[in-house]
Amino acid sequence: LASALFFLPQASPRGLVVLFLAVYGLYWVSGGVMMLMSGTLQGKLIPVRWRGSLLAVSSFCGCGLGILAVILLLPRWLEQGRMGYVLVFGAVAFYFALSSLCILFLREPSDPRPTEDVAVSRFVAQSFRLAREDRNFRRLIHVITLYGTVLILFPHYATFARARLGIGHEFDFVWIAAQNAMNGLSSLIIGPIADRRGNRLALCILTVVAGLTPLMALGLTHLPSLGGPLYWLVFALLGFTPVSQRIITNYTLEISRPEQHAQYLGTVTLFQGLTQLLAPAVGWLMDRVEFEPVFLAGSVLTFAGGVLAQKLIEPRERDAREEA
Repeated sequence: LASALFFLPQASPRGLVVLFLAVYGLYWVSGGVMMLMSGTLQGKLIPVRWRGSLLAVSSFCGCGLGILAVILLLPRWLEQGRMGYVLVFGAVAFYFALSSLCILFLREPSDPRPTEDVAVSRFVAQSFRLAREDRNFRRLIHVITLYGTVLILFPHYATFARARLGIGHEFDFVWIAAQNAMNGLSSLIIGPIADRRGNRLALCILTVVAGLTPLMALGLTHLPSLGGPLYWLVFALLGFTPVSQRIITNYTLEISRPEQHAQYLGTVTLFQGLTQLLAPAVGWLMDRVEFEPVFLAGSVLTFAGGVLAQKLIEPRERDAREEA
């Protein structure tokens, strides 16, 4: 995107929109692959009770740097118009490239036995078989499918605030900073909980927070004088979302054998992707019935996922019983 904006200054807005959507789609695909690969690598390198600490340290440091960038750089860059977006997208690309170089310094242990290449169709078939045969994993799939409502509603909170509270773009930087700040702070809380009490409990807590987010947005619209200045609270709650994705990965690693990590994580990513296919339908529904019913439905579905999450197996309790 940065290259297109810089080298094609005369490009039509329609062409840039098409390019943006194509690159955005590629980003989501590559992001899913990255989650699969990083999760599998984490399963090899990081002991179970250290994964929450890794989450806490990495998220806190990364979000801290993100907040500094928002405060010190983003306002000045966006004042430059088109060239400002070149700097924004270029900086993101640079740090993604830098992080990829860090991977070269990791020492991945070799698999005990060579793995065979699996066709995509076979991988998908195996994923559905896993969901059918593993009862606890099937319940986890139900949880993350219901939790996917949070990700579908994510882009609509800003639009909702502008439509109901008349908020302009003056709060954008505050919202971004609040989201990053809570992402970092929540990781310091949730990470140790996951290490000491288990990822299942952490997932239950995060699901409740996710269900409260649409209700918070709806409630603030009934406070015309305070709703605008306090709407950052909605984005603060959204800051828990990236943490929940990491907890889902950690729980999946814990309920599967090491040689099954890639298959289990791939299945989770597959069902999360299928859920996101409903996003256009949700957007269409908001245009027809307004925001409020959709937000309420999203909250109910997310809380339903939280109820199911309480019925998941806690692997550490199972392991303790087996040792006894």
